[in-house]
Amino acid sequence: MTTLLSPTAAPTPEGDCTVINFSVPGAPRGKARPQARAFMGKVQRFKDSKTVAYESLVRLVASEAMENRGRIDDPVFVEIDVFVEPVASTSRSRYSEMIAGRIKPTKAPDLDNIVKSILDGCNGVVFRDDVLVVKIAATKSYAVSSRVEVNVSRVP
Repeated sequence: MTTLLSPTAAPTPEGDCTVINFSVPGAPRGKARPQARAFMGKVQRFKDSKTVAYESLVRLVASEAMENRGRIDDPVFVEIDVFVEPVASTSRSRYSEMIAGRIKPTKAPDLDNIVKSILDGCNGVVFRDDVLVVKIAATKSYAVSSRVEVNVSRVP
């Protein structure tokens, strides 16, 4: 990928966006559990800073893909394809097997936590709220470069 942002959108005859496609560059980040600390006898809860940064990146890329269109207020189908790089110490033969898809990534981050981060990043930008997501398809595979590809479409 040569650019940081690579959003596309397919308009309907009405000019509204039915399909939003975008790619989030870099290593995917799963949604971390909120942290808690005691301060002056009260418990304060806060999000992990890395999770906040990743959701902000998703929000930035998603807003570029929306191209000043209004967010979707209808039920949506979200497809998420997660691509992770094999570790640098992987042997050549094993690396080839991973890239060819014969070996699947079964290490962290968990796919469900990545999906949560992506949906939270899209909240209020692509769709009004993630309650509108009525169908999800997600996959995790090895690739030469890490990224997450997202497709959001209205459900008829």
